[in-house]
Amino acid sequence: MKLKRIYYSIWSDGIRKMELVNSTRKTNWKFGSNVLLSSAGYFNLLFLAALFPRKYLMDYLDYLQIDFSGSEYLTNASLGANISGIFFIINYFLIFRKDRYKSFIDDYKYYNGKLFLGYFIVSIWAPVLFMIVYVIYVKVW
Repeated sequence: MKLKRIYYSIWSDGIRKMELVNSTRKTNWKFGSNVLLSSAGYFNLLFLAALFPRKYLMDYLDYLQIDFSGSEYLTNASLGANISGIFFIINYFLIFRKDRYKSFIDDYKYYNGKLFLGYFIVSIWAPVLFMIVYVIYVKVW
């Protein structure tokens, strides 16, 4: 229950901030916020893949990968797009379908978008910093 509360707290903070920004600029805030948190979910999964042995997590993720013969970049990009797409669909059904966010948005404290932005930044940079520290550690020892 605590993870569910954190999840909805992050979303309610982001939704309120996006609605506020949308009142001045006519943008599709639902799509934009879903893309941001889906990307954060993908980077969190990358972080978990770096922490756990490859055989546990990546064996299951190989089924989501489309093989583009001769192009490793396209093959890896397809995996990233598929995983981000899965997060996008899950977030859509949990948050936006039938305007579900309206039922919980007032139940959580508003942090002026700082909780949403903080989660996004930590999710993006934690795997990068972890890999940098790991590379430095391996080269030093």
